[in-house]
Amino acid sequence: MRKILQDIFTKNGHFNVFYALLLLAAVTLPMTTFLMLPIAILMLLNAVVEWNWRQKWLNIQRHKAVPSFFIFLCLYLIPFIGLILSFNKGRAMSCFDGYLWFLVAPVFLTYDPELFTNKRIRIVLKYFAFSTILHACILLGTATYRLLKTGDSSAFYYIKLSFLRHPSYVAMYSTFTFFLLLYFIHHYKKILSLPSVITIILSLIILLVLIVLLQSKAGLIVFAILTVMWFVYFICHVRYKLAWGALFLALTVGLAFLVFRTDVLPVNRLQETITQVQHHKEKPYGHGSSEIRLTVWKSTLEIIRKNLPWGVGTGDATDELCLNAIHKNYTNLIGHHFNAHNQYLQTLLTVGIPGLIILLTYCFYPLYFSIRKKDMLYLSFAIILIFNLLVESMFEIRAGVQFFAIINVLLWLLSVKKKPQTGQEERITSENVHN
Repeated sequence: MRKILQDIFTKNGHFNVFYALLLLAAVTLPMTTFLMLPIAILMLLNAVVEWNWRQKWLNIQRHKAVPSFFIFLCLYLIPFIGLILSFNKGRAMSCFDGYLWFLVAPVFLTYDPELFTNKRIRIVLKYFAFSTILHACILLGTATYRLLKTGDSSAFYYIKLSFLRHPSYVAMYSTFTFFLLLYFIHHYKKILSLPSVITIILSLIILLVLIVLLQSKAGLIVFAILTVMWFVYFICHVRYKLAWGALFLALTVGLAFLVFRTDVLPVNRLQETITQVQHHKEKPYGHGSSEIRLTVWKSTLEIIRKNLPWGVGTGDATDELCLNAIHKNYTNLIGHHFNAHNQYLQTLLTVGIPGLIILLTYCFYPLYFSIRKKDMLYLSFAIILIFNLLVESMFEIRAGVQFFAIINVLLWLLSVKKKPQTGQEERITSENVHN
């Protein structure tokens, strides 16, 4: 970081400003969204001041990223389409800053590949992982303090544990970081020192404990899916297959035991969900989280059917859901301002079939690309993306937009080269950067 600040006024100064801001974003994102909007604006201003658009386009071509650039950028069309379709233009305009990172993240591809190297991208991911682990330690440490002070064990559970932001997003960040650390320890085990390996293993334990205690239903299900995927991967591709396989099998069985045994945790939200779904016909308008979600989905589908193919606009979606709840007497929704709690439905509701096509292209492109490149880390991210959008309107919340927009482009850049750069190549590149 010191070297970057020293080089601000060299010929690579604009890249150094961008990279410093990106590192700041990686540290900030797991903790809070407070600084993310100013960082995004500064990144855009830095790109505009540089103004070398022809070279930027050549850099996109050198990254072999022309189709990917437009796929990553296309999601920023949704606020424009939503504005045109909306009566409430003021609320529709507010979507532009929420989606801003979908405009900023593709700018990463406009920087010289000899400057924005794999090594530097991995450093950004390490900053993100460090911040996520630090956040986990803060949450668990604070819960321990509350338990010792008040004797209230619920401090270790769900919303009381995750007091800085919603448990769903903390669980999502923690799950990605867990498998990011597995990726690092597997691919770079030959150069990792023993203290580094021990630190990573302790971090994995901390993240696993946090994911279980957060009791985010989507987080637990995604973690279980990815655990099985990595179990199969280690069985098929890793030396000492039996040892790695036994470790992951034990992890899966242990997680399942903690998740489904109600006498281990104070409340089991997955079992609550199963109960609520089973009794939904008897109690259609209950106030449990899953009961509310089922009602919201029903109401959203009713509005979508009336407004196909274009949707109601990004400015009017909440009002339409509120009015439909009153009209249909959905008592568990009346008086609340819910979104669709499903990004696919939310997009279909707001910008119709064109928006849904854009969203599906954006979401399933990482899945296709990671499978083609046989990139397990990028595939894990794609699963996190696709599944979480099924149960939350993640792109209506800045924490979701920022995470998916930034990490998606960074992992694509890592994946686009089949083999990581060698240490020699990185050193040569680094020398070129600072000459």
